[in-house]
Amino acid sequence: MKVLIDSMVDGIEEELGKHDYEAYSVKKLCEEGMRLQSDFSIMKYAEANNMVLVTEDIDNIDGCKENGMDYVEFGRKKTLDYLLSELEKIKFKRDNA
Repeated sequence: MKVLIDSMVDGIEEELGKHDYEAYSVKKLCEEGMRLQSDFSIMKYAEANNMVLVTEDIDNIDGCKENGMDYVEFGRKKTLDYLLSELEKIKFKRDNA
């Protein structure tokens, strides 16, 4: 499953890769030339690429809710185990839709 890591929680994509997730960092995509500066651009990229957005940005969270997009609210106070658990729930939902 593809996961897009918002720049606010950058740095966990390597850990997710160890758990068989195809994880991408907004920060690294921008360094490679992608234009993902705005919340809208980040959400559209995630949607176009069928990705789960991992973010702590309330605007992104609200946008995902409004548009029926998969997301995980994840910030500095949450653990990797929490994130993996939430991603598994989304994967199960997608696999059984």
